[in-house]
Amino acid sequence: MKGFLFVENNCPEASFWLTENGSVSRKYHPELIGCVCTDTKCDPELLIRMILMTKPKAGGFTAEWLNNIG
Repeated sequence: MKGFLFVENNCPEASFWLTENGSVSRKYHPELIGCVCTDTKCDPELLIRMILMTKPKAGGFTAEWLNNIG
């Protein structure tokens, strides 16, 4: 999916955060493994739904994995 950037760690302009236990959070989470920044023209809700539909596993978030779902 185009229009997003996965950052391993935290970033101030994040649209949502990915956590160690395989969940997605719209608010900063202390157990984050990374965050996703989206283009202002993209709707982050679509990407969140796509991620959750894959039923992610703990520790399964990588840039390669995210690129493969979109």
